[in-house]
Parts: sequence; structure tokens; C-alpha cells
Amino acid sequence: MSLLPGKKRAEVKQPRVKDDWYTEKRWAAEQLFGQMRFTGPIHDPACGKGRIVIAAQRAGYEATGSDLIDRGFGETGVDFLADNRPRTTLVFNAPYKQNEEFIAHALEVASHAVVAIVRIPFLCGQERFWELYQPCPPSLVLTCSQRINMPPGGIGAPEEGGTADYVWLIWSRTPLERRRNSGLLVPNGWWHLPDGTVIGWLEPLAPPKPGRGTGNEREFY
Repeated sequence: MSLLPGKKRAEVKQPRVKDDWYTEKRWAAEQLFGQMRFTGPIHDPACGKGRIVIAAQRAGYEATGSDLIDRGFGETGVDFLADNRPRTTLVFNAPYKQNEEFIAHALEVASHAVVAIVRIPFLCGQERFWELYQPCPPSLVLTCSQRINMPPGGIGAPEEGGTADYVWLIWSRTPLERRRNSGLLVPNGWWHLPDGTVIGWLEPLAPPKPGRGTGNEREFY
């Protein structure tokens, strides 16, 4: 986090790229699909170059993608916020400034699951609490233990490194398989534990340092 005062930080802040297009690392979605199971088919409504779609297909899912902007992949010219076609499972990295709108619309059109990758600070905020998390809490907050770099798309920026922390927010209409308490359906039909949202972690791709235990792969669905 920058130590500059808020006003000064705003002065040196880099402008967002055109159309708010930032790309997750190629392994980010592969890690998700390698450690979680979803009901397909899967659709990415902000597919960009198709990284989430390709990862889902490689994991054995039927998967499609669409985007408002033509980036050479999927169905183009589609404004997801105006697209009311029913979907089974939606997995996406939405334009940053439209995260709330994408999630809210996805919860309306998805029949099984909604999965969105967001920065950890997205979990905070009073308005977001009252408008999203209180009426419809996610079933699972899945933390990316390994940091993901999201450079601007289409300019060949290096993908190594990463200083921001991300989580996958997952809403599911079916109970998690591993749970200590009986599951409940909230009034809007999305499942969560009686004690609240479950928090889990995706295992890092890098092996543990010598002398540390490897642990077991965690499976929530």
C-alpha cells in the first residue's frame, strides 16, 4: 500500500487503460478449475482473449465466452448487463468499475453458480455491504494464496510478479460437500452456511520450502 496521503496518491495514480481491460495470469483460472468443481456449461461474459474459457475447456467443461469489445475471441458486441439469456455457471474477471453491476446481473441469470475474481479490498465498503453482501452473501470466498499480476491487456506487458491480492467470490445454489453444519438456502436461493460465508484458500503453484508440510488439496464442491 502506498504511504502517500490520499490526495497526493491520486495525483500520481496511473490512468486506467481503455475499456478497463486487464488480464489475469494464464494459470489463475487453471488453478481455480483444478481445485474446484462446477456444474457446466460455463460462460465468461467478459472473456477478452478467452483465458477463462480455454482453462475451463481444458478442465473438461463445455465453455463459451462473450465480450462487448472484439478482442478476437468469443461472441463480440455483447453488453452483458443487457444480456438476459439464462446461464448455468458464470465465471469472469469483470471490468474493475463494473464489478458490482456484473455480479448483480450474473446472480439474476445464472442457475447454478457465479464466480468472480476481485481484489481483496472489494470485500470492504459500507454501500457494498448493504447492497450486495448483506442481501446475498457469497457461499465461498476463495483466497488466491499466490499473488496474481493483472497487466493491461493487448500490449504484451510482462505477467511475472504481482503485488495485489485477489479472491474468487463464489455464489452457489447447491450446498458445499465439505461442511460441519447443515446447509441453508437464503431467501434468494443462494446457499451459505448458517454461520455465514465460508473462507477457503487455493493452494499456491510453487512447492513449499524444505521442511514445511505439503498439506492436502482442499475440495469444497
